[in-house]
Amino acid sequence: MHFWIGDWLRYGESHFKHDYQEAIALTGYNYHTLRRDKYLAEHIPFERRRSNLDVAMHHEVAPLEEPLQELLLDKAIADKLTVQQLRMEKHRLAHE
Repeated sequence: MHFWIGDWLRYGESHFKHDYQEAIALTGYNYHTLRRDKYLAEHIPFERRRSNLDVAMHHEVAPLEEPLQELLLDKAIADKLTVQQLRMEKHRLAHE
């Protein structure tokens, strides 16, 4: 659902100059959550999203470059990583 909201906010902003107050009223989420959803949708395009991974996993890799996002998302699936384990793997790779 958070990806959908982020995509909707991106579309609304580029087409209607969407007001966050309206989005808050419609979704029940606060401004911070909506901004995070939009950020996530901006940094993880549809084709890179993994439906079998929690949105928290995607948040962990969103700031990274595409190849590293792919690597970590695939590893999270293959190794059945938790969010904490994914975070540790992300930090390990950053220091290599």
